Amino acid sequence: MEYFKFLYSSPPSLQINLTSNGHKSYKYITKEKNINEYPTFYDNDEISGNIELKLNNNKSLIYEYISINLYGILTINSSKKKISTEIYKESQELSTKKTPDIITNEISKFSFVFSPHIKPYETYIGTLYQIRYYIKAVIKTSNTNTPPLIEDKIEIACLKPVKKILCDEIYLNQNIKEINIGVENVIHVKINLMKTKFFLDDVIVGKIKIVKSEIELNSIKLVIKKEEKFFQLNDILVHNEDLSKYEIAEGFIEQGDELYFKYYLKNIKNLTPNYDYKDENDKNKMNVKYFLCFCFNDEQGYEFFKHIEIDIYRMNISDMDIKEKNKDFISIKQMFKDEKKNNK
Repeated sequence: MEYFKFLYSSPPSLQINLTSNGHKSYKYITKEKNINEYPTFYDNDEISGNIELKLNNNKSLIYEYISINLYGILTINSSKKKISTEIYKESQELSTKKTPDIITNEISKFSFVFSPHIKPYETYIGTLYQIRYYIKAVIKTSNTNTPPLIEDKIEIACLKPVKKILCDEIYLNQNIKEINIGVENVIHVKINLMKTKFFLDDVIVGKIKIVKSEIELNSIKLVIKKEEKFFQLNDILVHNEDLSKYEIAEGFIEQGDELYFKYYLKNIKNLTPNYDYKDENDKNKMNVKYFLCFCFNDEQGYEFFKHIEIDIYRMNISDMDIKEKNKDFISIKQMFKDEKKNNK
């Protein structure tokens, strides 16, 4: 009879409730264009909340233990198989009474706090590998008419913003970077970038000058490229991806032309900071790099490329006042003129 009672009555349920810390939720857009949102925590945040147990009209619940767990999982998507490894774990026992014990209240709440601890890696959802964090609550029961384990699990995002001193450097201490491209005396192009260090919602601003051209250029594109690497034993897994393409110029482009461009990084979905993680022996473990690829096309269908590596960082929300000093630029041309005056 107890078995049939379990089938036809609602078992007790468990829900994890997190205390809000004011951070925006971490958003990830799937291939199906669904938006997944996760509660966000920085490395210096405590993670707190409660688990809420509802008996759902059961008279009582006898439990052996109540625990809450915070853990991180690294998943590698190789061509052969998917491998998952636990890379971080914290556990807490929430039951304060001697067990086994009995719960008779229809709704019971148990508070928890995970003190700030440095997580080994930031949340990352990529193609080659993923780093994800979860909080899981478990109640081990002794009732014969309930499931042996009552559980709830939620995913959170653990982020590692750069420190304020680096924010100052990125926004206030960068100079124009000049790159020259020459291809067998056929084409000579000069590229100027206002900076090569950016935040996730920053703006790429630059100028291209056609110094010399013996061919007829008909288009110039800017491609944002991403490179993932995972180092395992003597093997290196690599995945390259074009994130976005931007048409700088199209049509007849001749010698002496100066082309200004501005591209907003916030247009790229699922953009992350650069990653450069090493193991306990200081050997490369995994990294993510970004490149600006300038593509020059002529009327014969030939393409000339130039890759420039850039650095992308995550800003702490408390450092947003630095960003306001460099919010946007009305005129790209005026910006380059102002920079030249400052350098004189």
